Amino acid sequence: MNNAELYHRNNTIQKRDVLQCLEEYGKRIKWKNGRITVIDIGCGDGTVTTSILKENIPNSIERLVGCDISKNMVQFANEQYANDHISFMVLDIEGDLPNELRGNFDYAFSFFALNWIQNQEVAFTNIYDLLSEGGECFFVIVSHQPMFDVYRILSRSTKWKLWIKDVERFISPYHDCQDPEKKVEQMMMAIGFTSVEVECLQKTYVYPNLDAFKGTVTSINPFEIPKDLEEDYLLDFYNVFRDIHAVDHASSDVDGPIKVTFNYSCDKSEKMIKYANEHYANDHTSFMVLDIEGDLPNELRGNFDHAFSFFVLHWIQHQEMAFTNIYDLLKIEGECFLVFVAHTLLFEGYRILSRSTRWKFWLIDVERFISPYHDCQDPEKKVKQMMKSIGFTSVEVECLQKAFIFPDLDALKGFVTSINPFQIPKDLEEDYLLDLFNVLRDLRIIDCASSNVDGPIKATLNHSLIVAKGRK
Repeated sequence: MNNAELYHRNNTIQKRDVLQCLEEYGKRIKWKNGRITVIDIGCGDGTVTTSILKENIPNSIERLVGCDISKNMVQFANEQYANDHISFMVLDIEGDLPNELRGNFDYAFSFFALNWIQNQEVAFTNIYDLLSEGGECFFVIVSHQPMFDVYRILSRSTKWKLWIKDVERFISPYHDCQDPEKKVEQMMMAIGFTSVEVECLQKTYVYPNLDAFKGTVTSINPFEIPKDLEEDYLLDFYNVFRDIHAVDHASSDVDGPIKVTFNYSCDKSEKMIKYANEHYANDHTSFMVLDIEGDLPNELRGNFDHAFSFFVLHWIQHQEMAFTNIYDLLKIEGECFLVFVAHTLLFEGYRILSRSTRWKFWLIDVERFISPYHDCQDPEKKVKQMMKSIGFTSVEVECLQKAFIFPDLDALKGFVTSINPFQIPKDLEEDYLLDLFNVLRDLRIIDCASSNVDGPIKATLNHSLIVAKGRK
C-alpha cells in the first residue's frame, strides 16, 4: 500500500468514482468567492488531487495541499505534481493535528482514505479543526466491499495467518454496520458539523482481465506478503473472491481472459445478499445490494424486462420514490408484478408494545416499520393513482384478504423473530416474544383453547395483501 508507482498504475477505480461523485454531488458545495485554500486528505500518489479534484474546483486556488500518512506517496506526489500552488505533506489524520494547520482551509476533501481509519471520531474532529469558519468538507469512504471479507477469510487460513495479522485494523469501520449513513451523520453532527448530508451508494467496477484485478489488489494490499509468495497470495485471494461470488466470469480458467466484477456496497440487507449469493448464485442468477428507496445506479436504469417484488414494499415509507425507481428499472414495455402487505394486526402489536414502559426503549421509530397502507381506507385506489401518476399503464391493483394458521407457538415465534425490525437484546428476546404473543392474543390474532402458552395452540394471522401490476 506504500508503493506509489504501483498505486499510480492501478488506481482506476478511485479516479472513476471520485470523478462521478464530484460531477454528481459537487454542485451541492457552496464555493466561496475569491481565491480559496483546499486540503485533500489521504491524497495517495497525488493523481486524484491534481487531475480530478483540482479540475473540478471552479474557483482560483491560492493553495492546494495533499496529505497522506505514507512518506513514499507524498514524495512521489511532490516529485510529479508540486508547484507554486500545490504541495504535499505527511499527515496522520488520526493523530495529533499540527497547530499551524488548524482553521487554515476553506475546503477539505478525502477520497478512499477514511475507510482505513478505525478511530473515526478523531479523524473527523481533526478535519473539522482543519476548516476555517464556514468551511466545507466532502468525503468518499468505502463502507462495505467483499475484499474485506477476503482479508478475514485468508487471515484464518493456516497458509496466510502468519502474514495477515491484525486484520480488523484494515477493514472499514462501517463494513458490518447496519446503518452507516445514520452512524456517520450522527457522529458528524455531534462533532459540530452543520448542513450534514450522508448518502450510501452502490457501485460496481468491471475489470477487463485478471491482471488488472491483481494490480488493484496489490496496490492497496495493507499486509507484508513476502515477494516470493505474492503470486500465490493473489491467486488464493482471487479464488476466495470467486467463492464468495464477488467475481463474475465465463470460464474457470484463471490464466485466460476473464471479466471481474467488483461490487462494494452497504445496505441493511447485506447479510441476506451474502446468504443468497452463497446458496443460489450461478451463471444466470446473482444477488446485489440495492436500496429501492434511494438513488438508483445509472447502470441499472432501463435494463429489465420484468420487475417483481414480494413482501418487501410495505417496509418502505417513501412509496412514490420506490415505485418510480421500479419504473426506471424497466425497459420500454417492461412489466412489474408486486405483492406487499397493506394491513395486519402484527403492526398493531408493534404499536402497543412501543407504548409500554418495558419496551419503548427498544421499539423506537415504530411507524417506520408499519405499512404506509395499514390505516388507509382504500389502498387499492391509492396505489393505482400513484402508479398511473408515475407513468405506468395497464395498471391493475387488487386487495386480497389472507390468513395463515401457525400449528404451534414455536412456529409463530420463529416467524415473528425472522421479520422483527427492532434491535432486541439477546437476553430479552424470550420476554419480548412472550409479551408480543400476549398482545396478539388480546387482539384475537391467536385462537387457543387455554391460556397455557406452553401447550398446543393455533395462531391465525389475518392480513390484507396488495397485488399490483403495471407496464412501462
